[in-house]
Amino acid sequence: MKQKRNLLVVIVIFVVLVCACQMEVSRPDSTPEPIYIDGTPYTSPMDIIEQFAKQTAVAQTETANPYYSSPVYATQMPDTTEILFVDLSDGRRAAFSLAELSGLPEKTIVAAGRELTGISLTTILEASGLGAGDSIQTVSVSGFGSVTLLKSKIDDSFIFLVTGGSLKLVSPSLPQSVWLDGVALITLR
Repeated sequence: MKQKRNLLVVIVIFVVLVCACQMEVSRPDSTPEPIYIDGTPYTSPMDIIEQFAKQTAVAQTETANPYYSSPVYATQMPDTTEILFVDLSDGRRAAFSLAELSGLPEKTIVAAGRELTGISLTTILEASGLGAGDSIQTVSVSGFGSVTLLKSKIDDSFIFLVTGGSLKLVSPSLPQSVWLDGVALITLR
């Protein structure tokens, strides 16, 4: 009986060792294979995400399309890059860089309970070459969303805030939920 018990203990130990060896053989290496970005190996997921984000930012700067791409921020592009386009009703197009916009006079308004300073929509329309005799009924502003305004309703309370090289249309005349981020195009009809 003692021999059977000893034999059973030996068999159990043998089975445990065999199972442990099989588990060790089938266990993958705990160090992940590095991902190479521009020739540099990365294994940390956060470092990989950060590098991809940097590459995306550079790609947006090189191929930015003001109509279809997300806004490119001032830290990623020169101040001379055109960020706002105004399509006039006669087919002409005016373009403004961040440097040109910062040279325009600013206006301060009170909206959402705070003072906001930016460039008024009327100032941008005047700077775009809009003549006093031009007949315009509506002004459409496109960015992350779109809003169409009657020309008769536009005054100096509609301003563009420059935030990190991107434009945001704000006005106390509009609900805050309608304010537009990433404005890139103004169309006059």
